[in-house]
Amino acid sequence: MPVKKTAVNIDEVVAGLLPLLKADAAARFAIGDYLLQFSLTSADYAKISERTSVEVSSLKSYANVAQEFPPARRREHLAWGVYKNLARVSNEDGWQDKFLADRPQATAGEAERAVNMKVRAEKGKRNGSSRDVYRDTAAVDTMSATLEVQPGTGMGRLILAGAEVAEFRQNDFAGTFEIEFKFSM
Repeated sequence: MPVKKTAVNIDEVVAGLLPLLKADAAARFAIGDYLLQFSLTSADYAKISERTSVEVSSLKSYANVAQEFPPARRREHLAWGVYKNLARVSNEDGWQDKFLADRPQATAGEAERAVNMKVRAEKGKRNGSSRDVYRDTAAVDTMSATLEVQPGTGMGRLILAGAEVAEFRQNDFAGTFEIEFKFSM
């Protein structure tokens, strides 16, 4: 296909791209929905992969995401990557639904960052974090942090999204400070 030599009109590019992106997500969900009709083993996925030249991991991903997001939970305008990222965490606590409600135009990158922060927060809680530092896992533009200093010792730790990320020694101050980082996306 020859390259256009005219100035780029982003609105035109996006208008042509959106139907293709919707078709891409629809095709991946259709493949996943189809695969879910069968009780497939890892060996079955390997055989399918050999005959279709589609990676086993892709086939399993299509099925896993389609299972996690049945048709009633899908939004036509969201990219497949949003669902793929959200499927990495359970929706038992309604977190996926809250994320989608709070971010109706979410990008795959926003979903990935939110999921990563949720995973780190849960890991921090499992590792004995004494406080729920990460208060709202759906608010991907806000990340809670706590700087804890043990009075008189000058030793402390920095906790981001519920997970300890650094220990330090500082003799000049003591106390606990709440820090809020804001990211624009």
